[in-house]
Amino acid sequence: MKREKKFAVVLLIILILFSDSISSKPSYKIISVLQTIEKDSLKNKSYKNLKDSYYNSGNDFMIASIYANAYLDRAKNENNNAEIANGFLFLSEISNEKKALKYADSIILYGEKSKNKELLIKGNIQKGIQHYYLAEYDKSLEKLLDAQKIAVEENNEFQQVVIKHHIGNLKNVTKQREEALDIFRSNIKYFNKDINDLEEKRQYLKSLFRLANVYNVLRKLDSAEIINKIGIKEALETENRYMYPLFLACYGSTLQLSGRTNMALDSLKKSARLTNNRKARLASIYLIICKIENQKGNYRQYENYLLKIDSMYTNHPETIKETKIAYEALINFHRRNKNHEQQLVFMNKLIRVDSILDIKFQNINKNIARNYENKKIISEKENIIKKLDKGKKQYSYFIFTMGIAIIGLLFLIYLFYKKKMIYQTRFDQLMKDQSSLKNQIKKPIKIKKQDSIPEEIATNISEGLKVFEIENKFLSKNISLKELATILKTNTSYLSFFINYYKKKNFSRYISDLRIQYTINKLTEDRTFRSYSIKAIANEVGFKSQEAFSKAFYKKTGLYPSYFIKNLQKTKS
Repeated sequence: MKREKKFAVVLLIILILFSDSISSKPSYKIISVLQTIEKDSLKNKSYKNLKDSYYNSGNDFMIASIYANAYLDRAKNENNNAEIANGFLFLSEISNEKKALKYADSIILYGEKSKNKELLIKGNIQKGIQHYYLAEYDKSLEKLLDAQKIAVEENNEFQQVVIKHHIGNLKNVTKQREEALDIFRSNIKYFNKDINDLEEKRQYLKSLFRLANVYNVLRKLDSAEIINKIGIKEALETENRYMYPLFLACYGSTLQLSGRTNMALDSLKKSARLTNNRKARLASIYLIICKIENQKGNYRQYENYLLKIDSMYTNHPETIKETKIAYEALINFHRRNKNHEQQLVFMNKLIRVDSILDIKFQNINKNIARNYENKKIISEKENIIKKLDKGKKQYSYFIFTMGIAIIGLLFLIYLFYKKKMIYQTRFDQLMKDQSSLKNQIKKPIKIKKQDSIPEEIATNISEGLKVFEIENKFLSKNISLKELATILKTNTSYLSFFINYYKKKNFSRYISDLRIQYTINKLTEDRTFRSYSIKAIANEVGFKSQEAFSKAFYKKTGLYPSYFIKNLQKTKS
């Protein structure tokens, strides 16, 4: 009997596949059959088991949908409003944007029925995410702010982090890169702990990915490469590897920007094979591949990938930003080849896409500032207006102002003396540290086994840097990562990683700190050097300007060089 049942199921699947091939249209009947088969085996699973299985299904949306539907069916059978909302949440995460918006409405509906505020937050976040994918940025911001209001009221810290992440995405897409960078860095700090929850782990990896992405855009490629390698390693350690294709694509972009085109192509094509479910991401991967093919002179491949983006846009409007770039590239391509008919075709397409994007971007920048960043300022302003509208007398206002002025003056005097005491304490500590430093024997760096750098190369770099520091070669104004790598007979990637890992700082900070320590030593020991102007000292120790030197000196010591020299003169006289 069991054999007959299995045979019937297999036959049914074959018939469905056969009917699909005849109609030449994609069908979801096969999913329905698989869901029917799986329902019996999933009936006895708990909500937690179904949720974990859903999150562990990774990029396999067909498998994920089976668990999501099983979760929703169980919740409906039990008439459990909160779990019904969670079922719709899972479905919204794996569905196309239009359908996901409807599921998000259901999350909010059943969240209200269950009086569960966290579900209302998640429902609004989902709506914000889907509007973002559709490039409807004003609507996205509106829904994220609705979620933010509830999250703050409920003191839900994790969901506030999730909302910040998506507002960071909006800032990134509207070219407010540094502000986006601050948001993603802040989110990573929140996750600076052991993460056991699958949802939190996924959000941590998302923020890590966005951080690497912004580093790419800002051309901070050393930082991008480090973050990408961490992301790839951690994504591979998760059961579902959901974020692995994204980090591969981001790493491919880093490699392309740093000129390693063959490695970049390998990462990007591998990512593209794993990213078929998210068309906007796939389109952005194709754009980077296009750049590489163009650089290599593979113009047929270059055009093919651009045309793939064009055909993708017809059924997936969320690829509009990438499509605009593709159309601009196709226009230039056909202009070079003097194919005026095709040039005109893509010009008309570009005009249509441009007009849509103009509307989408028209208000988003000012709305982010007005509705998100300025809420506290607006609230404070309204309170001041209310106080002033009470009609205080001129005399009372004058007395109040004078009182504030006096308090302000006293506060400034307090700050002045406090600052003076802080500077004196820092100076005393610096001199104490300087005295200890003379008697301190510098320990050799203990080289650890690393995947990112061979042990022998790390040892050579360590020895080379020791000589570099002893001979004061860092005083050269023209020293750069590339030049130092050449001196040490290694490459910039290994050298950058070694300094970041063992010195716990980037290359620029490493050179700056060596120069400042040299300056402190020489000022302490050389009376003539103390008589130099700040500009002359800066020039002597390798800085290109007085401002850069003062800033670096303060960053390392907490003191300005003028204050340090003045106090040093007093102690030496």
